[in-house]
Amino acid sequence: MNIFTAAVLGLTQGLTEFLPVSSSGHLVVLQHYLKVPEAGVTFDVFLHFATLLAVVVYFRADLRALLRDRRRLLLLLAGSVPAGLAGVALEGLFTRLFSSVLAVGVALIGTGFILWGAERLAASYRDRRAAEQMTVADAWWVGVAQAVAIIPGISRSGATIATGLARGLERETAARFSFLLSIPVILGATVLQLRHLPAGSFLESAPLVVGFLAAFLSGLAAIWLLLGVVRRRHLTIFSWYVWALGAATIAAALGGP
Repeated sequence: MNIFTAAVLGLTQGLTEFLPVSSSGHLVVLQHYLKVPEAGVTFDVFLHFATLLAVVVYFRADLRALLRDRRRLLLLLAGSVPAGLAGVALEGLFTRLFSSVLAVGVALIGTGFILWGAERLAASYRDRRAAEQMTVADAWWVGVAQAVAIIPGISRSGATIATGLARGLERETAARFSFLLSIPVILGATVLQLRHLPAGSFLESAPLVVGFLAAFLSGLAAIWLLLGVVRRRHLTIFSWYVWALGAATIAAALGGP
């Protein structure tokens, strides 16, 4: 893998992991239509670790508070269970969906409607609940949304933030819980990939370093950007983007290989 490809994959991973546009959907499109080669297990591990580090660095104060608060730990645990169960029970289905570009296009369209609907629903609430008022049921349903987002093309951050808003949570609370909930998921994916690493695969190489830095820095930028967008109630900006990408993907898939 050359430096340019590593940078493209790192930037794509960092930005789309946290912006509500579906990292898995972009990965499928990049590999199928732009002929970007598969990164390989070692490179994937580095990119996932880079995005995990971005969340930990950005939300380090939240994590310190979390470790001292059993209630918030319980909420994070409750939100993490659905994705874990779905990943184990439906692994074969999710794997098949990754091979269907048409399915990814349809899911991207669905992500657009999720974001659009979340903003419309959020506008109907007069009183929203803060983090201190969040319940286990809230965390569970946000976790269910995260499980659904294993489908390539459904945005994890978009689905979880939208569900938090639909449950009546404050915008900042919904967004921050979504990012914290990504930590167990990204960590789990990284650990699973570690099993398949060949011996000696952590040798230094320029593409690994470039990809890692690109994913880490773009991940930090994406978190900062999305928090600002959520505060300003502009999630529908991303709806137009994923609708356009989904429509183009579906058209290309129906038009031929």
